[in-house]
Amino acid sequence: MNILSLESKLNSIDITELLLKSIGSKNCIELENYVNNKFVVVDYYLKNNIDVAYKNVLDILGVSFENKRASKLLSRISLELCVKNQENLEKCLDILKVAIVYSPGNPLLYYNTGLVLFKLDKLEDSLLYFKIGLENSNTPQDTYLNLIGISNVYSTVKCWVETLYYLNKANDIKPHDSECLCMLALGYTECRRTYLAGTLYNEAIKYSNNDIQKSNVYMNYGHLFAYNGNNRMALECYNNSIKYNPKNILAFQNKLLTMCYNYDGNNTVLYLQHILINKLL
Repeated sequence: MNILSLESKLNSIDITELLLKSIGSKNCIELENYVNNKFVVVDYYLKNNIDVAYKNVLDILGVSFENKRASKLLSRISLELCVKNQENLEKCLDILKVAIVYSPGNPLLYYNTGLVLFKLDKLEDSLLYFKIGLENSNTPQDTYLNLIGISNVYSTVKCWVETLYYLNKANDIKPHDSECLCMLALGYTECRRTYLAGTLYNEAIKYSNNDIQKSNVYMNYGHLFAYNGNNRMALECYNNSIKYNPKNILAFQNKLLTMCYNYDGNNTVLYLQHILINKLL
């Protein structure tokens, strides 16, 4: 039987009648056959149409409410659909909330829901989901992701002590993660612990995996020097940031601002920097 014929046969089944037959029955052959055939349809569409696969997994869970295989598939497909629909955050949120109903202990679902809410600027809800994700985490990676999520919320509202608390816990899990080290350095800068921040920035540069990452670290390191009034070192950091990522607009803007503080009467240099920034915008 081809897949279209199988789908047609399954769609013709009266689901209410099927469920009534299965209630109180330890082994309902009709229900078992329906679920098994639905999995065949799901496996087929996983390769070429994830949206149809998603609908069929929901059909399975609509008759086999605690089906572990279907619940795991729903979590996996939901995360893939969020990647596919990442420009539509509200749709992603709806997909993830449905998945959580069937897999309430999955920390990745909570993390991604928290991330979507964070992007929607719903910070209190975002924090709640990250913390539930943290409570449900059973691997270092899941724990790390939710700790980073929590620290991002706190840093957004400038609660720096809370930010540093969760970042240090994340750093214990991944002590050589450049992004975490850079975030820690920024937090300590805001708390006036600039010497410690400088050490962390140097560590972040050392463990950067790519030029974009290294560019971002140097840009933030420049912020530290500018904060301390060391314009020469700030400019050096901004130049390094631009060297590793010539399209880093914020590094150009920070450099231009610092040059104004360090103005030596050379209007040509300032004008050339303006031209470079305008080309990027």
